[in-house]
Amino acid sequence: MKIKAFFIVAFTLSAGALAQSPDPLKEPECRNQQQCEAMWVEAGNTINMVTQMRTRFATDMRIETFGPTGYGSMGGVVTKTPVSPGVYRISLRLECYRSTNCDDVRRSGTNFFNLMVTGAGIRFEN
Repeated sequence: MKIKAFFIVAFTLSAGALAQSPDPLKEPECRNQQQCEAMWVEAGNTINMVTQMRTRFATDMRIETFGPTGYGSMGGVVTKTPVSPGVYRISLRLECYRSTNCDDVRRSGTNFFNLMVTGAGIRFEN
């Protein structure tokens, strides 16, 4: 329940940014080294914010949090995959605790993640 409240507040506060940003449903892509670095740092920060779990594992291509530990909690994995030379897609996959139905929270979390990561790379666009 506290996760849903978090996303309601986060989306309310970011409404102006949402109107100016690319489609939040689209997975972020970075196109140069500075942009990729900024977006990857933000991906690590945002996955912890979205899942409210600590990072368990992190490399330059994958970030994992600890798994969900109770009803209403989520864990996640972020991957950075090459799309073409110098272009990478940053994707988030969220998992919910056991059989918890969290499709709406998962969708909101993914949209928020995409918005934050894309925003971190905007100043480094060519």
